[in-house]
Amino acid sequence: MIQRVESLKSLSPHWSTPRQIDTVKIPQSVIGVYKIIHIPTDKVMSVGQGVVSSRRGRHVSVFKNKGMDIVSESGATSPSTTGRHMYRFDPNLSNWWFSWCSIPDKFLVKCYEELLQKELNPQFNSIHMGGNN
Repeated sequence: MIQRVESLKSLSPHWSTPRQIDTVKIPQSVIGVYKIIHIPTDKVMSVGQGVVSSRRGRHVSVFKNKGMDIVSESGATSPSTTGRHMYRFDPNLSNWWFSWCSIPDKFLVKCYEELLQKELNPQFNSIHMGGNN
């Protein structure tokens, strides 16, 4: 594991250009790290990781549901604490932008998310949860 991390030390993640959160196009299976940015304040409000398109989609769905978790007909709940926080902070979806980077190694994704959360201290994250799924 240490050799793997050492070999990747010189790599620098390539971040996408921030775009309005509901207009971002992301390939379906991309694993990586993302930032949710509140444009009027120019602050990163959340940093997350996982299958980027799925995470973005869930945050947007909960936001569009007035900050309430999505409940399917079967009763299954799709929550998004971030989507809830976004809606309560600013209910104008066009003020929320999204940037992401692909990192094909799940271990590195978790490490990078944790590092960014500690560095940026985003308002919507619980720092102790950085690097967890």
